[in-house]
Amino acid sequence: MSQEHPTNPTANPELGRRIRSARAYAGITAQTLAAGMSTDLNALERLEAGIQPLDPAARRTVITIVSQQTGCPEQFFTADFSALDGEEPPESKLDRLERKIDVALAAMDSVVAEAREQMTRGGQQLDRFMGVQGGAEGRMVRMERMLAQLAREHPDFDPA
Repeated sequence: MSQEHPTNPTANPELGRRIRSARAYAGITAQTLAAGMSTDLNALERLEAGIQPLDPAARRTVITIVSQQTGCPEQFFTADFSALDGEEPPESKLDRLERKIDVALAAMDSVVAEAREQMTRGGQQLDRFMGVQGGAEGRMVRMERMLAQLAREHPDFDPA
């Protein structure tokens, strides 16, 4: 939520923008808000510019006073509005990831189905090549001959 000032980690540009917005919403001038905060105009301008350092206790005090002076609830100054700044909420990122996974799984299912189909066609072609009409025993004999021939031609071939 908070963006820190690059050279001053206790400064907060986001809080400054929200103070300025609350003042504009309330329709009061910077001088009026500064007087209501019992501070000078320069200190308020530094706060609104996000360069005024604030420790946590001072930050809470400023938020309480600005809330009272402007009528904006304290949550306005502390809420995380990052989802409104173009960042996706975490659940949207999760939904998008789930959709990508679903697409990948569907593609894999398609590849597996195609591979099964090719194996079936290959098995059918092998059956035709081996001469199905010779029966299972004839096919076994022919397969054993083919394996023996492969073993002779390729000494590193292991039929097991």
